[in-house]
Amino acid sequence: MGIGSVAMVLVGISTVPALIIAGMFLVGFGESLAEGHWIAVVQSKVGFELQGRVLSLFITLMMLTMPLGYLVVGPLAERFVQPLLESEVPGRGLALLVVVSGVLQLTWAVRGWFNDRLRLIEDEMPDAVPPAEIGTRDDLQREADELLAARTR
Repeated sequence: MGIGSVAMVLVGISTVPALIIAGMFLVGFGESLAEGHWIAVVQSKVGFELQGRVLSLFITLMMLTMPLGYLVVGPLAERFVQPLLESEVPGRGLALLVVVSGVLQLTWAVRGWFNDRLRLIEDEMPDAVPPAEIGTRDDLQREADELLAARTR
């Protein structure tokens, strides 16, 4: 997340095409690392019978933010941010929003890094052990809660 955040700031402040391309590559690279790590954690910590539900919920929530971003950022940049920069640097309103987004994302990543439970989630949560028989969802949740409670004592 930190790599992608710094790259977003680089894309926003740069006017050199090569730096913008390199920054966009690093944004994609950083996001791929973060998402790959998250999916690996889900696959090792969530039982087989619930992985599809957890991953589909995660992907659904993640994808829902994209249309909201498209609906909000364009008008926000055009109406409020662009007039602030029009006299000095024309056409840089959207770039300012990218820089602000990168700084906020970097702040979020640093905050997450200093949260021990989040940073050490692989050590905190027990690994999923596939059951011999798959019971009801209530039984699965009860077993998971008992394993987690035993681990935190």
